[in-house]
Amino acid sequence: MRRRTLLSGSAVLMACVACALTMRSLNSGFATDDHFMRAVFSGFEEIPEYARPTLATFVFSDGNEDANRALMDRGVFPWWSVPQARLAFWRPLASLSHYADFRIWGDNAKRMHAENMLLYALVCALAVALYSRFLAPPWVAVFAALVFTVDENNGQAVGWLSNRNMLMAAGCVMLVLIVHDAWRREGWKPGAVLGPVLLAFGFLCAEAVVAVGGYLLAYTLFIDKAAWRQRAASLAPYAVVFVGWYGYYRHAGYGSSGSSWYTDPGGDPVGFARALATHVPILLTNLAFMWPAPLLNRFDAAQLPLIVLLFCVLLGAVGWILRPMLKHDAASRFWLLGLVLALLPVAAVVPQPRVVLIAGIGFAPLVARYLSAWATPRQWLGFLACLTVCAGLAISIGIPTLSFWMQAAVIGGALAALVIALLFSTKDAEWMPSTRAWRAPGGLLALLWVAFHLIGAPIAMPGSSMMLGIAARKMERAYASIPLDPDVRRRTVVVLQAPTDFMPWHFSLIRASLQIPYPGHLRVLSSGKRDITVEVVDAHTLVLRAERNLIGNPGTSVFRGSANPMRAGEEVRLAGMTVRVLEVDNSGFPRAAEFRFDEPLDSPSMNILGAAQVPFKLENVGRYIKTESYVPVSLPTPGAPVSLASLIEASPDYRSLVSQPGAP
Repeated sequence: MRRRTLLSGSAVLMACVACALTMRSLNSGFATDDHFMRAVFSGFEEIPEYARPTLATFVFSDGNEDANRALMDRGVFPWWSVPQARLAFWRPLASLSHYADFRIWGDNAKRMHAENMLLYALVCALAVALYSRFLAPPWVAVFAALVFTVDENNGQAVGWLSNRNMLMAAGCVMLVLIVHDAWRREGWKPGAVLGPVLLAFGFLCAEAVVAVGGYLLAYTLFIDKAAWRQRAASLAPYAVVFVGWYGYYRHAGYGSSGSSWYTDPGGDPVGFARALATHVPILLTNLAFMWPAPLLNRFDAAQLPLIVLLFCVLLGAVGWILRPMLKHDAASRFWLLGLVLALLPVAAVVPQPRVVLIAGIGFAPLVARYLSAWATPRQWLGFLACLTVCAGLAISIGIPTLSFWMQAAVIGGALAALVIALLFSTKDAEWMPSTRAWRAPGGLLALLWVAFHLIGAPIAMPGSSMMLGIAARKMERAYASIPLDPDVRRRTVVVLQAPTDFMPWHFSLIRASLQIPYPGHLRVLSSGKRDITVEVVDAHTLVLRAERNLIGNPGTSVFRGSANPMRAGEEVRLAGMTVRVLEVDNSGFPRAAEFRFDEPLDSPSMNILGAAQVPFKLENVGRYIKTESYVPVSLPTPGAPVSLASLIEASPDYRSLVSQPGAP
């Protein structure tokens, strides 16, 4: 009874902590793909070419070449898009939940975010029930649930409405594991049927639920004590559900192709194998140390193999430190193998913190099991109390301009408390060797994991949950600088260089969902923040050149993958513009291209813009941030190549924005 009361109270506590840490996401509004949902449910009045059935909220491109070319003509997809590209996901229950939101709440994003927050709270409460079946004593299970609940990576999954499908899938994964364990270890026969039924339900929410297969396989190897034939037979019902789902998924034309952002395991097995070799070490490092998935886009593709190698060395060192625990504890082996296998499906997408939610289910108990051996429950409770006091003191002097020092005070005070706790703690786990060669790196890992997972993570979690919302507001401010008068429907807007590969699509979705006038044609000529030169050949023709390439990182481009290289001399004909590729890089991405327009470049029907970094004042705090604005630029004289940066700097609109009173 006492154990049940402890676990029930802990489940409620985790739900409350989850809500407290993600509450700031309630004001995040709609971001990126959320606008696609809004337009699907309200109708694509401004872009009828993108009309979709009501529940096709995750079918971004169905692979129909004629439909894709129509979207390229309007500028929803840029000129470098693969015409046969497919980006279509079958998530009927997730789509239905969003449809119900818009029918019940209208356009009230706050209430939709509240649903995400409460769904995450439910998942965190389920974590207590799940971990209590595998971790003993009970306080270690609660410790693991706490590590999972405060995981900064999960904040992004909660704060993005379109990612609700991942939260739904995570809940299904936990329920499948709970009922499967009840069936296999306790003989609860309904679990034999309920587990596969829950898996089928999960497949209706998101493809990500396939990750439970990794945990089930690991369970069969390390937890199930039946004869091997019986263990294998226990997986058969799940295999039947998977085969049925996958067969329909492929038959109905779902999946991805033509993109570097997503790699389809079934359609491009070689590309998927390459993605595994690169993405799995990155995602594992992100789980272990809350880094570096969000920063990888800053690195050149040529640097990535060395970075991945360094991560592999780091992960190997962590594995060596954990080896004694893994040797003595079957549950730890189960969680480790399960989480690694759970990363395989999500390795198909470019590494992002939000995709490790289900793998994090297996990582949290590893952290808790390891840290629990370094101190007694009372000592850990003392440390957490000290951490709470430090946080309270920092918050009590809460001055926005000192936010960095506030965080430093929390981290510094907590680490000092931890060092004291470790020096005087009781370390009595049977698997903890006494040799200095192991204890020194082992203590360092304990210190790092506390710093990242118990101190840094809860500090960063609120910001992580609203990160996409902040980015979305900056994006909306930037896109508001692109002409939005009704007459723009009869003009062509030319953006010489967009900051990201996603820009034309996100811009189109925002205009469509808000029913803001959309240009007759949008022409984004290049993407990525890099130096390019602009040359006017004649009254109708531009040439753009870049040292690397014109359209971003070959490994992260959403509209074209390296499996679909372009060729020098290749032409792309769109309404009012023809593009001829002049030179390509080693990945087949254009390095130089010629753009010939039907209208003269100086025609009033042509708006030529450049993306500039300008100061923007946040009225609520009185400080400036850097944001983008699209400013009109004057093209150089024919035959005189000029850098795009100099054209932007010469723009009167740009000079006006950067010289506003008080701007840095």
